[in-house]
Amino acid sequence: MTTTAITENSVIGKALYLELVPTDTSADSRITQILITPEAYDHTGNFVGMALHSRTISPSSPRKQWRINFSDVNNKEVFDSRVLTGVGMSSPLAQELAVKMVARFEASLAKQVSYKFVVRNRPIVVEVSAIDLNEISKYTTPQALMRRLQKARVACAFPEKLV
Repeated sequence: MTTTAITENSVIGKALYLELVPTDTSADSRITQILITPEAYDHTGNFVGMALHSRTISPSSPRKQWRINFSDVNNKEVFDSRVLTGVGMSSPLAQELAVKMVARFEASLAKQVSYKFVVRNRPIVVEVSAIDLNEISKYTTPQALMRRLQKARVACAFPEKLV
């Protein structure tokens, strides 16, 4: 339930991108890419939950497919009530919900830390459109979002080629 019409090109939120590289690059040339997309409505009115997109690429497999995992937490009712009332969320409630939503992803992130991977440069934030969310809801990688992400990577002085 939204108060304004959402079109395919409507920006519905922002995604967080992390690129993880091994601390010892001479021994390991793998790179893990992680993209966390927000929960929101797509342009068809479907509520799409928060998702973690990840892949680990290497010189021997440079074009691995992205895996998409959705958060177990369904915040649709909280989301709707905030949109309808226009009242922002208190910091403690927002923090509690964020912790619940990322709990499912914690194991994936902890695994990368155990492999001695660190964040390359800095995290990147990119806009997510309603059509991107629609594609994510169908477990497909949104190509327009990936193009925006690649442009942002290059603008933030990341290597143009991943491996």
